[in-house]
Amino acid sequence: AVSSDDIFISSENNEIIYIPTDCFLEPISTKEKYYVIDSFGTTMQPFIFDRDKLVIRRQKQNENVLDNRIYIINFDHQTFVKRLIKNINQLIVISDNTSLQGLEPIILKQKELNKVSILGQVVGIMRDCR
Repeated sequence: AVSSDDIFISSENNEIIYIPTDCFLEPISTKEKYYVIDSFGTTMQPFIFDRDKLVIRRQKQNENVLDNRIYIINFDHQTFVKRLIKNINQLIVISDNTSLQGLEPIILKQKELNKVSILGQVVGIMRDCR
């Protein structure tokens, strides 16, 4: 059972992960929820690599998107890790890996924005450096 006082929610894999505070891009608040997820794929290289562990701060309802930050989003029943830029009536979804073809930025206009759920912001990355 998960208490509402828990800052981190553990996965069902029962793995122990030690997270140094230096890996966070912003300070931890006791009122925020953080998750650790595995990344898969190469669309966000060179910033995020396949099998990196991502520390995610849960997005609060009605919280603004910070431009040029990486978020976990759900769109059209799929979940993505992408860089976002918010304009007045649109959301620009960007993959960092410019060497892959077909990954041009996607511009979601006002009609499509109601299909987008922003689940959280990537605030830390853990990578095996061996």
